[in-house]
Amino acid sequence: MKSPANISRSSERATKARVRASRENAERTTSMALHAICAIPGMLLYTARRVSRRVRMYLLLPLFRRYGTNIHFDPDGLYYFGNICLGSDVILGYRPVLMAGEATIHIGSKVMFGPCVTVITGDHNTAELGRHMFDVTDKRPGDDQDVVIEDDVWVGAYAIILRGVRVGRGSIVGAGAVVTKSVPPYAIVAGCPAKVVKFRWEVETIIEHECRLYEKGLRISPEDLRTARAVLCDQEWR
Repeated sequence: MKSPANISRSSERATKARVRASRENAERTTSMALHAICAIPGMLLYTARRVSRRVRMYLLLPLFRRYGTNIHFDPDGLYYFGNICLGSDVILGYRPVLMAGEATIHIGSKVMFGPCVTVITGDHNTAELGRHMFDVTDKRPGDDQDVVIEDDVWVGAYAIILRGVRVGRGSIVGAGAVVTKSVPPYAIVAGCPAKVVKFRWEVETIIEHECRLYEKGLRISPEDLRTARAVLCDQEWR
C-alpha cells in the first residue's frame, strides 16, 4: 500500500504533466492561429494572381486567328496571335513562346504543352556576303514555313519545334527535345536534334485506337502507319 507521501508525489507529477500538456496544446494552437493569420496575405495574393491570369486569358483569347473551345494558355507567354490557329481542348502550358512572323502555327485539338515550349516558324538569312547578320532583314524563300501540330499530341517541357515541322497525330515530344524534322504519327521523339525513340504501340494496336476515337473517314490508314514505321530505318532520323 502506497504511503501518503508517495500518493502526494504521484498526484503532483500527474498534475504537472497535465499542466505541461495543456501548455503545449495552447502553444500549438496559438502557433497554428498565427500561421493561418500570416498566410492570409499570401493566400489573397495567390488568389488575385489566379483570377488576374484567368481574366487576362479570356481577354486575349480572341486575338488568335482561330480557336476552338476549352483553351488554356498562360497570358504571360509570347504569342504572335494573328498567325496562330488553335483547335479545341488545348493546354499551352506555362510561358510558351510561339513565334510566327511570316508563317502560321497550326495546333490541333486535344494538345498538351508542358512548361516553356517554344515553336518558331522562321529562320535568319545567314547567306549574305559582306553584311553582318544583324543588318540582314530580307528573307529567302523557305526561311519561314508553317508548323503543324496535329491532334492528340503531348509536347514536353522546354521542347523546341522549328520551322516546317509537322508533328503527327498521337505523337509525344520529349522534354528538352529540339525538333527539326517532321514527326510520324504515334511516334515518340527525344533528344537534340530529336530522333524517333519508338512508337507508342504496334500498328495493329494503333489501328484499334484509331477505330475507337475517329470515324472511318478520319482514321490514318494502315498503309500510312506502316510507312511511318519505316522512318525508324531512315538514316536521317538516326
